[in-house]
Amino acid sequence: MHHLDGFPGNHDSAAVMQEAANGSDACEKLVQINNWQLIFLDTSIEGQAHGNLSQTELNFLENSLALASHSPTVEHCLLCLHHNPVEGNASWMKDIGLHNRSHFLTL
Repeated sequence: MHHLDGFPGNHDSAAVMQEAANGSDACEKLVQINNWQLIFLDTSIEGQAHGNLSQTELNFLENSLALASHSPTVEHCLLCLHHNPVEGNASWMKDIGLHNRSHFLTL
């Protein structure tokens, strides 16, 4: 049985979550379960409702996908992020999604 990890959303502090994890694997950014690679991304911006992937997170994602594509034990990747990377039709969603979604979607 596997546990699920936590990753920060718009009401969370990544630093506080890391500190609370206190060296455990509760905030691991890469978790492999069977043939699935889960990749947890931090889209939080302190004090903001919308999300953004920093260049560090985009680099991490690109590197993680490259490693997974060459791994004999990974067949699927699941990208986990709090803010919606797909622009929807609901007006209330426009301001709270992932603002640099085009960078994310090109990877």
